[in-house]
Amino acid sequence: MTETLVVPQRFRGPAGSANGGWTCGALAAVLGSGQTAVSVRLSAPPPLDVPLSITRFSLGGSRFGARLHEVTAGGERLIAEATRADPEQDDDLRPVPALDPDPDVAFDLAVQAGERYGGRTDHPFPTCLVCGTGREPGDGLLLRPGPGDPPDGTVSAAWTPHPALDDGTGHVDLAMTWAALDCPGGWSADLRGRPMVLGTMTARVDQRPRIGEPCVVRGALAGQGSARTVPTRTTLYGPDGEILAVAGQVWVVVDPALFNG
Repeated sequence: MTETLVVPQRFRGPAGSANGGWTCGALAAVLGSGQTAVSVRLSAPPPLDVPLSITRFSLGGSRFGARLHEVTAGGERLIAEATRADPEQDDDLRPVPALDPDPDVAFDLAVQAGERYGGRTDHPFPTCLVCGTGREPGDGLLLRPGPGDPPDGTVSAAWTPHPALDDGTGHVDLAMTWAALDCPGGWSADLRGRPMVLGTMTARVDQRPRIGEPCVVRGALAGQGSARTVPTRTTLYGPDGEILAVAGQVWVVVDPALFNG
Protein backbone atom coordinates (compact mmCIF):
# COMPACT_ATOMS: atom_id res chain seq x y z
CA MET A 1 0.00 0.00 0.00
CA THR A 2 1.37 3.40 -0.99
CA GLU A 3 1.94 5.78 1.90
CA THR A 4 0.93 9.39 1.40
CA LEU A 5 1.45 12.69 3.17
CA VAL A 6 -0.81 15.72 2.81
CA VAL A 7 0.49 19.01 4.24
CA PRO A 8 -2.50 21.15 5.33
CA GLN A 9 -2.54 24.90 4.75
CA ARG A 10 -2.07 25.40 8.48
CA PHE A 11 1.44 23.96 8.22
CA ARG A 12 2.64 26.42 5.59
CA GLY A 13 5.90 28.31 5.91
CA PRO A 14 5.83 30.75 3.01
CA ALA A 15 2.28 31.44 1.86
CA GLY A 16 2.56 29.05 -1.07
CA SER A 17 4.42 26.06 0.36
CA ALA A 18 4.82 23.95 3.47
CA ASN A 19 7.07 24.75 6.39
CA GLY A 20 10.38 23.06 5.68
CA GLY A 21 11.07 21.86 9.20
CA TRP A 22 7.62 20.31 9.60
CA THR A 23 7.90 18.54 6.23
CA CYS A 24 11.37 17.23 7.05
CA GLY A 25 10.16 15.99 10.42
CA ALA A 26 7.10 14.28 8.94
CA LEU A 27 9.31 12.41 6.48
CA ALA A 28 11.90 11.63 9.17
CA ALA A 29 9.13 10.04 11.24
CA VAL A 30 8.86 7.35 8.58
CA LEU A 31 12.35 6.21 9.62
CA GLY A 32 11.65 5.92 13.35
CA SER A 33 10.89 7.68 16.61
CA GLY A 34 13.57 10.34 16.19
CA GLN A 35 16.26 9.30 18.68
CA THR A 36 18.56 8.37 15.80
CA ALA A 37 19.68 11.37 13.77
CA VAL A 38 18.03 11.73 10.37
CA SER A 39 19.12 13.98 7.52
CA VAL A 40 16.54 15.37 5.07
CA ARG A 41 17.22 17.23 1.85
CA LEU A 42 14.48 19.36 0.30
CA SER A 43 14.60 19.39 -3.50
CA ALA A 44 11.52 21.52 -4.19
CA PRO A 45 9.03 23.65 -2.22
CA PRO A 46 6.62 21.17 -0.59
CA PRO A 47 3.13 21.82 -1.96
CA LEU A 48 0.07 22.21 0.26
CA ASP A 49 -3.16 20.22 0.33
CA VAL A 50 -2.13 17.63 -2.25
CA PRO A 51 -1.29 13.94 -1.67
CA LEU A 52 2.45 13.35 -1.73
CA SER A 53 3.68 9.79 -2.14
CA ILE A 54 6.20 8.29 0.30
CA THR A 55 8.47 5.54 -0.97
CA ARG A 56 11.11 3.67 1.00
CA PHE A 57 14.41 2.57 -0.48
CA SER A 58 17.13 0.26 0.77
CA LEU A 59 20.51 1.47 1.94
CA GLY A 60 21.78 -2.07 2.45
CA GLY A 61 21.13 -4.49 5.28
CA SER A 62 18.36 -3.28 7.57
CA ARG A 63 18.92 0.39 6.74
CA PHE A 64 16.54 2.32 4.53
CA GLY A 65 15.59 5.81 3.50
CA ALA A 66 12.41 7.54 2.37
CA ARG A 67 11.54 9.84 -0.50
CA LEU A 68 8.64 12.24 -0.87
CA HIS A 69 7.25 12.83 -4.38
CA GLU A 70 4.52 14.93 -5.89
CA VAL A 71 2.74 12.98 -8.63
CA THR A 72 1.74 15.19 -11.54
CA ALA A 73 0.44 14.62 -15.06
CA GLY A 74 4.01 14.93 -16.26
CA GLY A 75 5.38 12.34 -13.84
CA GLU A 76 6.88 12.45 -10.37
CA ARG A 77 8.66 15.43 -8.84
CA LEU A 78 11.04 14.75 -5.96
CA ILE A 79 10.19 16.93 -2.95
CA ALA A 80 12.47 15.54 -0.24
CA GLU A 81 14.69 12.61 0.68
CA ALA A 82 15.43 11.35 4.20
CA THR A 83 18.20 9.03 5.35
CA ARG A 84 19.76 8.08 8.65
CA ALA A 85 22.53 10.61 9.26
CA ASP A 86 26.18 9.64 8.83
CA PRO A 87 28.37 9.67 11.96
CA GLU A 88 30.48 12.33 10.23
CA GLN A 89 27.54 14.72 10.61
CA ASP A 90 27.88 14.77 14.40
CA ASP A 91 29.48 18.22 14.20
CA ASP A 92 26.21 19.52 12.74
CA LEU A 93 24.51 18.47 15.97
CA ARG A 94 26.75 20.24 18.46
CA PRO A 95 24.41 21.95 20.95
CA VAL A 96 24.12 25.70 21.00
CA PRO A 97 25.10 26.55 24.61
CA ALA A 98 22.31 27.26 27.07
CA LEU A 99 21.46 30.89 27.76
CA ASP A 100 22.02 30.38 31.49
CA PRO A 101 22.66 27.39 33.79
CA ASP A 102 19.42 28.22 35.62
CA PRO A 103 16.55 27.18 33.30
CA ASP A 104 14.17 29.75 34.79
CA VAL A 105 16.66 32.53 34.09
CA ALA A 106 17.28 31.13 30.61
CA PHE A 107 13.54 31.20 29.84
CA ASP A 108 13.22 34.79 31.08
CA LEU A 109 16.19 35.82 28.92
CA ALA A 110 14.59 34.11 25.92
CA VAL A 111 11.36 36.04 26.52
CA GLN A 112 13.40 39.26 26.53
CA ALA A 113 15.20 38.20 23.34
CA GLY A 114 11.79 37.79 21.69
CA GLU A 115 11.18 41.50 22.17
CA ARG A 116 14.15 42.08 19.85
CA TYR A 117 12.90 39.64 17.19
CA GLY A 118 13.50 41.17 13.76
CA GLY A 119 10.49 39.43 12.24
CA ARG A 120 8.13 41.59 14.26
CA THR A 121 8.64 44.47 11.82
CA ASP A 122 10.17 42.86 8.73
CA HIS A 123 9.26 39.23 8.03
CA PRO A 124 9.67 37.72 4.55
CA PHE A 125 7.16 34.93 5.35
CA PRO A 126 4.69 36.32 7.93
CA THR A 127 2.36 33.32 7.66
CA CYS A 128 5.06 30.84 8.75
CA LEU A 129 3.84 28.06 11.04
CA VAL A 130 6.84 28.47 13.34
CA CYS A 131 7.85 32.12 13.47
CA GLY A 132 5.16 33.98 11.53
CA THR A 133 3.66 37.10 13.05
CA GLY A 134 0.29 36.55 11.39
CA ARG A 135 -0.65 33.53 13.49
CA GLU A 136 -2.78 33.04 16.61
CA PRO A 137 -1.93 30.95 19.70
CA GLY A 138 -2.54 27.29 18.95
CA ASP A 139 -2.51 27.91 15.20
CA GLY A 140 1.22 28.63 14.93
CA LEU A 141 4.11 28.09 17.31
CA LEU A 142 4.66 31.87 17.66
CA LEU A 143 8.42 31.53 18.14
CA ARG A 144 10.21 34.88 18.28
CA PRO A 145 13.94 34.12 17.88
CA GLY A 146 15.71 37.29 18.97
CA PRO A 147 19.35 38.20 19.60
CA GLY A 148 20.98 38.65 22.96
CA ASP A 149 21.71 41.99 24.57
CA PRO A 150 24.45 42.64 23.68
CA PRO A 151 24.30 40.49 20.50
CA ASP A 152 26.55 37.43 20.66
CA GLY A 153 25.79 35.76 17.32
CA THR A 154 22.98 33.59 18.69
CA VAL A 155 19.21 33.91 18.92
CA SER A 156 16.78 32.54 21.50
CA ALA A 157 13.06 31.88 21.53
CA ALA A 158 10.86 31.08 24.53
CA TRP A 159 8.25 28.40 23.75
CA THR A 160 5.52 26.86 25.87
CA PRO A 161 3.76 24.28 23.64
CA HIS A 162 0.05 25.05 23.33
CA PRO A 163 -2.60 22.38 24.13
CA ALA A 164 -3.66 22.47 20.46
CA LEU A 165 -0.31 20.81 19.65
CA ASP A 166 -1.01 17.76 21.84
CA ASP A 167 -0.55 14.58 19.80
CA GLY A 168 -2.70 12.63 22.26
CA THR A 169 0.20 11.70 24.55
CA GLY A 170 0.65 15.04 26.28
CA HIS A 171 3.59 15.81 23.97
CA VAL A 172 4.29 17.64 20.72
CA ASP A 173 4.64 15.19 17.84
CA LEU A 174 7.91 14.56 16.01
CA ALA A 175 7.15 16.71 12.94
CA MET A 176 6.23 19.73 15.06
CA THR A 177 9.37 19.24 17.17
CA TRP A 178 11.44 19.42 13.98
CA ALA A 179 9.49 22.55 13.02
CA ALA A 180 10.42 24.23 16.31
CA LEU A 181 14.08 23.48 15.56
CA ASP A 182 13.82 25.00 12.09
CA CYS A 183 13.31 28.78 12.00
CA PRO A 184 15.58 29.83 14.91
CA GLY A 185 18.45 28.66 12.73
CA GLY A 186 17.44 30.96 9.89
CA TRP A 187 16.98 33.92 12.21
CA SER A 188 20.50 33.47 13.58
CA ALA A 189 21.53 34.68 10.11
CA ASP A 190 18.80 37.39 10.21
CA LEU A 191 16.30 36.86 7.40
CA ARG A 192 15.58 40.58 7.05
CA GLY A 193 16.85 41.76 3.69
CA ARG A 194 18.19 38.28 2.88
CA PRO A 195 15.24 35.87 2.78
CA MET A 196 16.10 32.18 2.92
CA VAL A 197 14.30 28.86 2.99
CA LEU A 198 15.40 25.54 4.41
CA GLY A 199 17.53 23.40 2.09
CA THR A 200 18.67 20.52 4.31
CA MET A 201 18.09 19.61 7.94
CA THR A 202 19.64 16.97 10.19
CA ALA A 203 18.08 16.42 13.61
CA ARG A 204 18.04 14.11 16.58
CA VAL A 205 15.10 14.25 18.98
CA ASP A 206 15.91 12.63 22.31
CA GLN A 207 12.65 13.74 23.95
CA ARG A 208 9.61 15.43 22.49
CA PRO A 209 8.53 18.50 24.51
CA ARG A 210 5.57 18.20 26.83
CA ILE A 211 2.51 20.40 26.39
CA GLY A 212 2.51 23.40 28.72
CA GLU A 213 6.13 23.11 29.85
CA PRO A 214 8.48 26.06 29.19
CA CYS A 215 11.17 25.43 26.61
CA VAL A 216 13.92 27.51 25.00
CA VAL A 217 15.08 27.14 21.39
CA ARG A 218 18.57 28.42 20.62
CA GLY A 219 19.98 29.15 17.16
CA ALA A 220 23.49 29.96 15.91
CA LEU A 221 25.52 30.13 12.73
CA ALA A 222 27.54 27.00 12.04
CA GLY A 223 30.08 28.36 9.55
CA GLN A 224 30.64 30.92 6.82
CA GLY A 225 28.59 29.32 4.08
CA SER A 226 28.55 30.90 0.63
CA ALA A 227 26.79 33.61 -1.34
CA ARG A 228 23.70 31.40 -1.60
CA THR A 229 23.81 29.08 1.42
CA VAL A 230 24.12 29.53 5.18
CA PRO A 231 24.77 26.69 7.68
CA THR A 232 23.15 26.97 11.11
CA ARG A 233 22.43 24.82 14.16
CA THR A 234 19.71 24.81 16.78
CA THR A 235 19.03 23.26 20.18
CA LEU A 236 15.78 22.73 22.07
CA TYR A 237 16.05 22.93 25.87
CA GLY A 238 13.40 21.59 28.25
CA PRO A 239 12.04 23.03 31.51
CA ASP A 240 14.86 21.59 33.63
CA GLY A 241 17.55 22.80 31.26
CA GLU A 242 17.93 19.39 29.64
CA ILE A 243 18.62 19.11 25.92
CA LEU A 244 15.56 17.68 24.22
CA ALA A 245 16.70 17.89 20.60
CA VAL A 246 19.49 19.20 18.37
CA ALA A 247 19.62 20.05 14.68
CA GLY A 248 21.79 21.43 11.91
CA GLN A 249 20.46 23.18 8.83
CA VAL A 250 21.61 24.61 5.52
CA TRP A 251 19.56 27.59 4.33
CA VAL A 252 19.24 28.75 0.71
CA VAL A 253 18.86 32.40 -0.27
CA VAL A 254 15.70 32.91 -2.37
CA ASP A 255 13.38 35.49 -3.87
CA PRO A 256 10.41 35.44 -1.46
CA ALA A 257 8.01 36.33 -4.29
CA LEU A 258 8.56 32.84 -5.68
CA PHE A 259 7.34 31.25 -2.43
CA ASN A 260 4.63 33.65 -1.28
CA GLY A 261 2.42 33.27 -4.32
